[in-house]
Amino acid sequence: MHYSPSVGCFYPENLTYPDRPTDLIDVTDEQYAAAMARGPRDALVVQDGELVVVAYVTTLADAQAEKISELNGAYQAVINAPIRFTTAAGSNASFARSVQAKAQLADALSANAKTQMWPIGLWLDVNGMPVSPFTYADLQGLADAMAVADTPAYQELLTLISEVHTATTVQAAQSVTWA
Repeated sequence: MHYSPSVGCFYPENLTYPDRPTDLIDVTDEQYAAAMARGPRDALVVQDGELVVVAYVTTLADAQAEKISELNGAYQAVINAPIRFTTAAGSNASFARSVQAKAQLADALSANAKTQMWPIGLWLDVNGMPVSPFTYADLQGLADAMAVADTPAYQELLTLISEVHTATTVQAAQSVTWA
């Protein structure tokens, strides 16, 4: 096997190429296997004519950015987690509680507040399947259940992000976790 540092590609010995790079180096089976098994951020470098995998070293800035992204994702997962609700008729199902789902529920309540009736008679569960019968009182109950659901305050997220942001080592940044 051969490798071209300028092109960054491997060239099997048993194939011919019309425009082979001139900087090809010989690569052992072990070097090729190590190159194929390297991490996504690891680098391939040529040192003293040998192909070497250089492991990526996480910087503090990278660790902080990755952890903040992870914390934001965890927060979104918690606040958007479905909620269980049982209708007056006894149907128990999980319902979406994303910002969009809450807005749709608020719109339905507002549009029918005067009559206190829900003429459609159904609401969709988290999988998009109809739950019926579903009354106006059920809409109110679902909205109330969403309002009192145990969701973390945004301040909790900001506190954790602040811990990450003020961390002075990669290990300290990576050790911050969503409870």
